[in-house]
Amino acid sequence: MAEYIRIRDRVKELDDNDKILFEDVNRIMSEWNPLGIAPVSPDDEYHPYAWEIYQLLKDNGSSAELDEYFFQFGTARIYNQRRKKVFLEEAKEKTKMIIELVKKEA
Repeated sequence: MAEYIRIRDRVKELDDNDKILFEDVNRIMSEWNPLGIAPVSPDDEYHPYAWEIYQLLKDNGSSAELDEYFFQFGTARIYNQRRKKVFLEEAKEKTKMIIELVKKEA
């Protein structure tokens, strides 16, 4: 719970463009629901992951680094093999969506 509060506090400190980027990444993660916890999950369930992705993007992370992040996310957090395969396929599309966000914000 404390992690979610810290992230919310950090997001409040961002400038408007960075807030939009973070919220867009969070929206993509929430709508995608890779952990399969929606619709019963809280609105900020994906904040920690969205924050990690946001940080990667702000550090000029490439699409290859984002692919690697999603690969690590999938292998570490998704245990069902069938779901993991679907996740990794979907991750390629989400990488493209997120990279497009960065281009749009630049």
